[in-house]
Amino acid sequence: MPRGGKRPGAGRKKGTLAKSTLDAIVYKDALITALLKEKSPVIRALIRKAKKGDVNAIREIHDRVMGKAVQQIEVREKRKLVVLNDG
Repeated sequence: MPRGGKRPGAGRKKGTLAKSTLDAIVYKDALITALLKEKSPVIRALIRKAKKGDVNAIREIHDRVMGKAVQQIEVREKRKLVVLNDG
C-alpha cells in the first residue's frame, strides 16, 4: 500500500453533499416555506418588540432594511495608519 492504505474509489465522490448538509438544506427550505406563509404575524411581532425598546429587534429590523454596517478597523504601525474595511 504505497499511498498509506487509501483505496481507489474510497470515500464520498466529488460534488456530492454530506447527509448533514442535505438535511440542513431540507430544514432551511421547510423553514423558509413556513415563514413565507406566516410572515405578516412574525413581522408585526418584531415591530411590536422594537417599539417596546427591544434593542435586538431594533437591530434586526435595521440590519434587514438598511443592511449591516461596515466595520472599520484601524491598525497603527510605525507612524503609518492602515485602515481595513470589513465588508
